[in-house]
Amino acid sequence: MKKICLFVLMCLLGASLVPIASATIEGKYTVMPYSGVYDQKIMIYVRCTPQVDTEIKTVYVFWDQIQVNKLVSNQVAKTTSYQHLWDIALTPPAGYNGEGEHVIDIWIENKQGEVLKFRWVYEITDGLPPVTAWERYIAAHPEVLERITGPKGDKGAAGEVGPRGAKGDTGARGPIGQVDYDEVWSNVPPSVLDQMKGEPGASGDPASLSLVVAGFVLSVVVSSVIAWLMNRRMVGEDY
Repeated sequence: MKKICLFVLMCLLGASLVPIASATIEGKYTVMPYSGVYDQKIMIYVRCTPQVDTEIKTVYVFWDQIQVNKLVSNQVAKTTSYQHLWDIALTPPAGYNGEGEHVIDIWIENKQGEVLKFRWVYEITDGLPPVTAWERYIAAHPEVLERITGPKGDKGAAGEVGPRGAKGDTGARGPIGQVDYDEVWSNVPPSVLDQMKGEPGASGDPASLSLVVAGFVLSVVVSSVIAWLMNRRMVGEDY
């Protein structure tokens, strides 16, 4: 009996640890059209019940497990109520629009984190090959790009000049250069030079008579010595 009671207690305890999902969100959806070509515009209509209440809900749309849209409930005027209906436009994303079946997932989430999920299988009846296939083809046939590339267009007009940038930092001061004084003085106007000249100095005292006589005697002696040397040199050359 004790074992039975212990077993029941463990079962109740284990059950209390298992997360229980209580999806209280009610809604419905419609996808139009049911199928189409790779660039077909698809409309997804999502409605919750009730359509208006005081709780914000969020709808997510996925295409082949890639999120392509996220919308929240619209507030009703300036009240605390929100409207839960969405008209969502969807175009198959590039690279995921190949021919065949694709999965559209629609999730509606409330603020408690509960999620109501819908799934629709959409068929693309005429699609494009994936991007990787184009890359492989171009790599194997590079001449295709040359055939489909047109001539180079004319150069476009220059754009408007942008605003003037901020002033940069002042650079380091350079070394002091040598002054060319000759050039400086040559550029000074004569009138300025005249103003820069000083007054003539006073005349010196006249030389004394003895200095004049001494100078005359010295000049005679020097002249005689020079004449004697020249005569001696000329006589020596005759011999």
